[in-house]
Amino acid sequence: MNIRFVPSNKWKGKVKDAQKKDKAFEEFTNAVWGWRAAFYLLMKYYYKNKLKTPRMIITKYAPPSENNTDAYVHNVMEFMHKNGFPNLEENATLANPYEFRFQWVQFVKAMTIQESGKMPADTKDSQLMEAFIEHAINQVLILTEIINLHNANK
Repeated sequence: MNIRFVPSNKWKGKVKDAQKKDKAFEEFTNAVWGWRAAFYLLMKYYYKNKLKTPRMIITKYAPPSENNTDAYVHNVMEFMHKNGFPNLEENATLANPYEFRFQWVQFVKAMTIQESGKMPADTKDSQLMEAFIEHAINQVLILTEIINLHNANK
């Protein structure tokens, strides 16, 4: 997934600035670090910015000033409908990621496919992609829980 390069961002697993090929977007040493950073942003949109629906999140992530956001939303929703969520509407609230991670795995997978323009080569690649995305999501959720516990004990 594409994340705009901001020099002050200290993403884990990011490629050193001097080694980057693309100066506009972040680059990561592997896809899991990229999905971790992307999911962190999506959680920020969901919890801090109160952007709870696929349309709201995608509009923030891929703004109309830079993307065909309507097509992006359409493609992500089409993927979601074919992959376990036939009744999910673009303006419906996404499930709490702590309680229903599978929906978020599919949402991140759909956004990744939209961003890269590539489907996984086969079922094995697709399952591996889902496993890596879930791993990245779990890292963010665990880190968030630790931060929340720390803040609660101050």
